[in-house]
Amino acid sequence: WNEVVSRSAFAGIERKNKIRVNREHDRMQTVGKVVGYYPDRNEGLVIETQIARTPLGDETLELARTGILDGSVGMRVAASDQVLDRRNRTRRINRAYLDHFAYTAEPAYPGAQVLSVRANQVEPQPRKATPGLDQFWTDPIFCWADERLK
Repeated sequence: WNEVVSRSAFAGIERKNKIRVNREHDRMQTVGKVVGYYPDRNEGLVIETQIARTPLGDETLELARTGILDGSVGMRVAASDQVLDRRNRTRRINRAYLDHFAYTAEPAYPGAQVLSVRANQVEPQPRKATPGLDQFWTDPIFCWADERLK
């Protein structure tokens, strides 16, 4: 069977719960959450995720950055929101509900891909002036004691 998802299938995405992000559609391997949905983009549905800074999260980002993992949606489709053409063996999904998003090595749709991986690096802040504390750290007696305790 061939499956076609209509461009408008995810229009008006509304959901009260957070959409989780996992690896290979395994809920036990949650790595983050969806923070943005863009169903009207030329590329189709575009999903923005935020990945946790964990070993699995860091690995997921690196594999996605290098093109090893792509994106895949887990969706629910009501019987009334699809059209089955048994003669041509085609299923057209006209409305779908996003259940979860997964980074996977084998997405169901050939065009599914990670568009970009960005890091939100925290810039180190310049140290504030602390004249009283700086004077304490340079005190000769404190420096002498600090050297002896190392």
